[in-house]
Amino acid sequence: MRRFSKIITHGGSGHFDDFMACSLLILKYPEAVVERVPELAKPIIGESDCIYVDIGGKYQPPIYLDHHQDPSIPSSFALVLQHFYGISIDRYRDLLFYDFKDRFGFKRASETLSLPTVMVPSPIENIVLAMWSRASKVRPGDLLHELMREVAKGLLEIIRKREGVREAVSRSDRAITPNGTVVFLEMKSPSLYVVKEQVPDVIGIVKINTRDPRRTDVIRVDDNPHFDPVKLTEGLPVAFKHPTGFMVVLDMPFQEAKEAIRQRLSGMMA
Repeated sequence: MRRFSKIITHGGSGHFDDFMACSLLILKYPEAVVERVPELAKPIIGESDCIYVDIGGKYQPPIYLDHHQDPSIPSSFALVLQHFYGISIDRYRDLLFYDFKDRFGFKRASETLSLPTVMVPSPIENIVLAMWSRASKVRPGDLLHELMREVAKGLLEIIRKREGVREAVSRSDRAITPNGTVVFLEMKSPSLYVVKEQVPDVIGIVKINTRDPRRTDVIRVDDNPHFDPVKLTEGLPVAFKHPTGFMVVLDMPFQEAKEAIRQRLSGMMA
């Protein structure tokens, strides 16, 4: 297996794209040092143990992973996922948003993906990118190096879990109502993003409780007025009721709760 000991990217203001691309690479190559430089000499004389990310104006994987010279080339973190992990971001709208945002700007990314045109920045993302922007070199053992590896692990874990949720949703039991679909998922933490992607008209989810597998969550999706967990669970053993009414936790195992909710939905439609 080819080993890389140095990753070169641009200095100055850091963005999700270059930060995540370098994070994924140092997860793959934990001994690699990241250097953030103002610019590269022209012509670029590549070193055999070096990867150039989001800089240099060349796309020749696995050494050169820049996209700025051609808007049709995905952003650098997407290229790293593709070439080093065999993962395409095409199935993940949130990752596509960061890809499009980096290439075309926030407004076009939002319009293309039909996302809100106003987004509140994440303080955590801003803090991490500020640390990244201040760095000129990130070495193994540095706090930022370790943080980047953990972020990359987290992203890969999210992708892995989403694939599991996607499979679970594809074979899930469902109750079709005149106003939308209720999905029954025998799992603790399904990604709402994935559920909505596969069942666009979902109005409610019934799933295993996140904290106690002996209990069951009944959840309204997107505050849909046609699915009322409080009304739907009247007379059943309730362990917790959210003050807003969007969620009720039943003190019942999943299979029993599922049958009870099914019967009540059928009765409402009769």
